Amino acid sequence: MARSDEFWSQLEETAKGWPEQFRAEGRAEGVAAPRAGLRDQAALRFGGSAERLDPLLDGVDSPARLAEIGRWLMVDTLDELVAKIEAAEGTRVH
Repeated sequence: MARSDEFWSQLEETAKGWPEQFRAEGRAEGVAAPRAGLRDQAALRFGGSAERLDPLLDGVDSPARLAEIGRWLMVDTLDELVAKIEAAEGTRVH
C-alpha cells in the first residue's frame, strides 16, 4: 500500500511540471515554421551566406519578433541584417 501511495505521489509531482512543458513545446512548434520560412527568404535574398543567421534565429522564440526580422530583410546587405538582429537580441555571432 505504501508503494502505491509513493507511486501516486511521484506521479503528482511529475504532472505539476507538465503544463509548462506543454506550453514550452507549443511555443517551439509555434515558431518552427515561421523561422524556417525566414531562413528560406534570407537564403533567397543573400544566398548561402545567409547560414550566418542560423544561430541568431535559433534564439528567437517569438512569432512577432520573427515577423519583425522578416521585415528587416529589405536591408541592402547580410551584414546589416545580422547587425540589426544582434542589436535587438543582444547577441553576437561571428
